[in-house]
This record gives sequence, structure tokens and C-alpha cells, in this order.
Amino acid sequence: GGAGFIAKNNASKWTLVMKRRSDLKPSYAVVEDAMFSAEETQAAANLHARGVPVYIIGFKRPITADAFPVTDEYARQYAANNPWARILVMDDERAYDSRTGAWVSASGN
Repeated sequence: GGAGFIAKNNASKWTLVMKRRSDLKPSYAVVEDAMFSAEETQAAANLHARGVPVYIIGFKRPITADAFPVTDEYARQYAANNPWARILVMDDERAYDSRTGAWVSASGN
């Protein structure tokens, strides 16, 4: 048994933690900044390679004005390029409610 924990963002830091302490493995990871960052996507892929399920979150309406909104088409393409990740696109980052979101796959399902 034992309580699990979640790796929230900072995927590269969590990979470093797991290298130093192999006994600390998150139950899953939630990464919000990966959809428009190759570096964050790679860090998330590294977590996945270590056996951590990874959820990539995108927002159709992000909080910050300089952030890119995620379109359905972009999310499908991202899912196709990163089949290891589970992609969730939410309507509004301010609400941060997965019930307003949709899981995305390369096929659009």
C-alpha cells in the first residue's frame, strides 16, 4: 500500500527526483506547459519512459494573454506526435474544470 502522489508540472525536475530517489515514483504526472514547448514535451516523455502515466493539459482560453490557445486541430496533431501522452483540452484555464474538457486522440476521439 502507501499513499501515491502526483507530479504537477516541472516534468524535468520530477525526472531528476526519480534519478536521485528511485523509490519516489509519482502515480501520474499532470503537465500544463508541454503543448507549446518541445523542452517540456521531452521532459514529460522522459517521465513516461520511467513508467509514469502522463496527462498533458491544454486550454482553449488560457489565463495569460501571451499564451497560445489550444485548438481541436492542434490538439489532435499533438496527440499524433506524442502517442504516449494522454491529452486533455479544457475550455477555460480560469475554471480549471476537467468536466469542461475533452480527451483528444490522433483520430479525434
